[in-house]
Amino acid sequence: MQWLVKNPAGKGDGQQVQMPDAVVPGEAFAPKLAHVDAQVAWNRTLATLTLTGPDGVEANVRVRSRTLAAFEGEAATTFHCEYVAGSPRGVVSFTGTIEPWVPGQVGRGRAEAGKALHVRSQITGKVLKVLVSVGQAVQAGDTLLVVEAMKMENRIFAPQAGQIAAVLVKEGDSVATGKELVRLGNA
Repeated sequence: MQWLVKNPAGKGDGQQVQMPDAVVPGEAFAPKLAHVDAQVAWNRTLATLTLTGPDGVEANVRVRSRTLAAFEGEAATTFHCEYVAGSPRGVVSFTGTIEPWVPGQVGRGRAEAGKALHVRSQITGKVLKVLVSVGQAVQAGDTLLVVEAMKMENRIFAPQAGQIAAVLVKEGDSVATGKELVRLGNA
């Protein structure tokens, strides 16, 4: 199956990726990404991806955590992954979206470039602080809100630079996982 993978913080239209319909743990598959031929095997027990390049050199990537979130009415699935490449201190975090690829999709994506980005709660909790207001410009990584869950304060960050189009919660509101908190438009 073909997928379109986009990094919300990155530039461009995303990358078309050919993947098998199912990934079997321990069984290698060959994704097609930007004309790079590589074999990938997923070890579920060790949470490790073994990447084998065209030259036969293997590299192991340990996946520390991964989450997928799909919301009703939206074609894209948001994913967040933290992985260790090399040493345990080399933790890399990546957030992006995946959706089935269809012809003409890239042009449609450009036409929808002005569409607002929905920032959702990753946890169930109570809004402690709202740190932004409508019209405010933010940079990627700026704290938008603080949500309390199990007596822990969790910061909700801006996934990309932009301007706050709407703040949909107020301090003291209870929020569920997936609840839309803020709409972020282009600056």
